[in-house]
Amino acid sequence: MSVMIRTVAPLKGNPPRDAVAVLLNGNAKKVSTRVRRLYESLVPSQDLYWSRSLDEANRNVDRIVDRGYEVVFTGGGDGTICHTINALHDTLDRRGPKTDCPRIGILKLGTGNAMAHMVGAHAPVEHLLAAMRGEQEEVLTLELIEESGRLVPFAGIGWDAAILNDYLDVKNRYQGRIGRKVFHSLLGYAAAIGMRTIPREMTRREPMILRARNLGQAFHLLPDGRQLPIPKGTLLFDGPCKFAGVSTVPNYGFGIKVYPFAGTESGKMHLRISAMGVTETLRALPAIWRGEYRSPNLLDFLVDAVEIESEEPVPYQVGGDAMGLRQKLCFSVAPRAVELLDFRARTQA
Repeated sequence: MSVMIRTVAPLKGNPPRDAVAVLLNGNAKKVSTRVRRLYESLVPSQDLYWSRSLDEANRNVDRIVDRGYEVVFTGGGDGTICHTINALHDTLDRRGPKTDCPRIGILKLGTGNAMAHMVGAHAPVEHLLAAMRGEQEEVLTLELIEESGRLVPFAGIGWDAAILNDYLDVKNRYQGRIGRKVFHSLLGYAAAIGMRTIPREMTRREPMILRARNLGQAFHLLPDGRQLPIPKGTLLFDGPCKFAGVSTVPNYGFGIKVYPFAGTESGKMHLRISAMGVTETLRALPAIWRGEYRSPNLLDFLVDAVEIESEEPVPYQVGGDAMGLRQKLCFSVAPRAVELLDFRARTQA
């Protein structure tokens, strides 16, 4: 991957009180009363910030920036992390260019954990305590995607967002102890696809018609491994399809490798468009989730800016959050990136 990974120096001596802040989403799946008490026992009260609404999270981010923390650990899923990133950058924009953005540590406490998987954030307490002790960690510089002023690591329309909506519906229907254990997992995604998404698509009268146009520099990634340069303004795709999405991270939650070419070239995001039918999709699903499947009906591009438009409003998601219906979207690689603590070396040791 071409994302920049570097080692940062440990905090000298005893880390200052304001070295590490912890911002937790009180509504996240795994933030139970027991988990809350655990973090209250580990983190000084002045460094622990709880949020149960977006407004409260924004106020907490303002306080975190005011106190000049070097690292902010945020707990929740991809949606929570995306909101923290955007809130930090919004606050820093208001403060001026002299204010540094803190590095971000991820506490894997949500449902969708694409970024947590990418940086090996599988042991939240262990990683947090190491940072609080001032131990050295590597940093991964992650490029982000901008859409309507929002910074996200991935977004998609069509089946991508429809499956997410169906999964959320399945989760909401099975809230008991057994239901949460079974359906609030990768099995829940499979159940949503089999019980909701596929049956709905089988009875769909008209296919989703989509157009994707290159707005910058782009390369078509051919199944044989070649990269074909594409001029600016070229129509990349025009026709019926099931899904179109962009990403700078290779995985979705649960390690599903939907975007295997994300992060392979600096300044580019992976654009993937699926024109596969239901039968091919079901047959290839395991290989798709491993990032291994190639097909003339599965189109891959590296782009820095793209416009995607459908003939009718279709389901849309950004950073794992369902965003309703959209008809036209413009994505570009953002000029700013975010520094994430990278725990993979520690996890593999």
